[in-house]
Amino acid sequence: MLISLRRLWNTLTNSAKPDAKRARRFRPCAEILEDRVTPSAVWDNEGLDGLWENPLNWDTDVVPVGVDVFIDQGFSVVSNLAETSVASINCLSPITFNGDFSVAAASSITADVTFNGEVTLGGTLSILAMDVVFNDDVHIAGGASLHLAQSLVEFNAVSADGDGVVVANASLVAANGTVSFQNLDLIGEISTLAVDTATSILGTMNVSGGLITGAGTLT
Repeated sequence: MLISLRRLWNTLTNSAKPDAKRARRFRPCAEILEDRVTPSAVWDNEGLDGLWENPLNWDTDVVPVGVDVFIDQGFSVVSNLAETSVASINCLSPITFNGDFSVAAASSITADVTFNGEVTLGGTLSILAMDVVFNDDVHIAGGASLHLAQSLVEFNAVSADGDGVVVANASLVAANGTVSFQNLDLIGEISTLAVDTATSILGTMNVSGGLITGAGTLT
């Protein structure tokens, strides 16, 4: 399944490349704004094991809870905590959450990420990565969004609920198994919703230049 998704994604992105013999075309892009929050906890990897729950991996030598977190490039991080809760996160390295993850304010992840537990968003989470995987439900508060930019995203038999919205900007969203979205926006000419089995839109769906494909049903 992942190989076929990559092939579809490569086809879509290649087809969106401008032709020198043709007039300039619109190319959707995303910009991650400069982080303006002074982090309370900075990853320093002194524990040398890549584990979020190891206090030695943080500059404060304390595992962060409910504070602003920064992880620079060049690492690979895994959280095995039952719940990882932060005020905000700015992560530039690949990261995996094996338990639940919650964030209160605007945040960004600009590397591959896997969520194996529930995700709760009190603020907008912007993700710009090649591979993004959700293996449990996503809860999005009103006024917040899950913003997926230029990413290959898998929602595996989960629901994305709440008053917020999932925004796919120039991204391929693969809905594998039975998946539901409360609110979904597809933005940009290569944004695609690939429906594997059965996908439901419980609230609103906005499509601006996007594509819906797959052998499943969309209701």
